[in-house]
This record gives sequence, structure tokens and C-alpha cells, in this order.
Amino acid sequence: MRTWERRALRVDGHTVMTFSLGDGPRTLMLVHGEHDYIVPELANMARDRLPHGQLAFFPGCSHMPFYEDPAGYVRAVSHFLNH
Repeated sequence: MRTWERRALRVDGHTVMTFSLGDGPRTLMLVHGEHDYIVPELANMARDRLPHGQLAFFPGCSHMPFYEDPAGYVRAVSHFLNH
């Protein structure tokens, strides 16, 4: 059974949510749009705090790259899952 833990982390006045899926390494991909209301620097900070973190950055998109650039989103997720 997986244990989930959620914590709020304050970074430079912004709240960043952190999640834990229990023991063991996890490879996670963060998805972020260039014009997201969460500034790109925080996405980079979050990726850097994940031991196996990756960041898929979508130029010209805001908070919903999967809607704004579905083909690019599918490419990014497919690449992530296949490597």
C-alpha cells in the first residue's frame, strides 16, 4: 500500500506543494507553461528538489499545456514514459 504525504512549502513568499509517495526513488515529470501563474523559477526549484525530477516546459502556454498544446504534451509524456 502506498502512503501519501502532502506538505506545503513556502519559497520566496510562494506556496509550493510537495508530495511524497512513500519509500524508494520516483521519477517525476513536472509540466509547466511559460505563462503559468506559478512563475517558471518555482518550477525549476521544484524540479531541482526532486532527486529524479524532470521538467517539461511549454513555451506560449499557461496553466494547461495539455489543452493548449495537446500534441506537444503527448510527445513530452510519451518521451518521459519511454525513457
